Amino acid sequence: MFRSVLIVASLILAACSDGSPDGSPSLSDLKFERIDSDLGEVYQQHTYDLDFPFEVDGDDAIVISAIDTSCGCTDAFIYPAWDTETYGDVWPLNQPIPAGAKGSVRATFDGSRYKRDKSSTITLRGNFLERKATLGVKAFVKPVFDVQPQNINFGEIITSALIEKSSEKMITVTAMKGYEIERWVRVPTGVEVNPVGEVTELEGGAVSQQYRVAINSNIASGPMASSVDAETSLGVNLTFTVAARILGPVRYAPAQRVAFGIFDEGQRKHRTVKLESTRGAPNMPTPTAEIVGGAKDAIVIEEIAPTEAGYQIKMIIAETVPPGNYNGLLKISYPGNPDYEQHEMRVNARIRKK
Repeated sequence: MFRSVLIVASLILAACSDGSPDGSPSLSDLKFERIDSDLGEVYQQHTYDLDFPFEVDGDDAIVISAIDTSCGCTDAFIYPAWDTETYGDVWPLNQPIPAGAKGSVRATFDGSRYKRDKSSTITLRGNFLERKATLGVKAFVKPVFDVQPQNINFGEIITSALIEKSSEKMITVTAMKGYEIERWVRVPTGVEVNPVGEVTELEGGAVSQQYRVAINSNIASGPMASSVDAETSLGVNLTFTVAARILGPVRYAPAQRVAFGIFDEGQRKHRTVKLESTRGAPNMPTPTAEIVGGAKDAIVIEEIAPTEAGYQIKMIIAETVPPGNYNGLLKISYPGNPDYEQHEMRVNARIRKK
């Protein structure tokens, strides 16, 4: 029932004014049977029951007036082994517990929101001799699925190379126990995920499985960062992320935005966009370019010139452009070449009045 939880329970003595409902102190004390209990590791998305047996030591009844936990990972209540008919399985606060009675503080540890080392405390206050008892709970929380690496970065990939062969990387998934993939909720277009080899059984019932993650030629050009998500028989989803920069036949620098920045009127500003052929400069067709939107009132394409790697587009803002905010798009096309897609990038400038 319990998976590995490391529990350290200790009594902390303190003088405090907590008492019974009528304010009278008790000469009996609250003695706990278990001081230390080592149950190992726990998993996220699961709850674990804890039990701290106690006895009322003395001739007087005692009253527990408060039970406080230090975090939301733990709930606790009093289990009355001496009497389950009066109130059931949970003994209310501020109700006398007879001398010599035996029971326990029962708690539930929930590892859903935590990972690695996690500790909390359960503090009981009342009119017993020492007035306060604090139980400590410590756990090492592991994920139900540990994916290595969790973030897969393919870097730059040229689409033409994917036509011949997919780009592949391997991940290793360690699960708390055997599982089945019930359905893939999210897999980006152009990404494939397939198990490789047999499932390996590990110590404690855990299992390990390798998967091949591949990017094929169906993927779209441009930057890609997305999660991969699968529903499993364990009731917890298996997730990881995939990132890549997919290059078509042309590499652009900058790739997404040309910023002229903020400057005073009367200044002349230049910016250049470099186009590099990923298939070799001689095979690259001559591009055309235009500015659309409000930026066309300020930004002029000065020239499109060939380079050793491809082409470069030079843009200029003249000294005579009036103050204002100028935003638009730079559209680059390759007429008559359907293998070369149109590319757009934002352009903007802000000219201040002197």
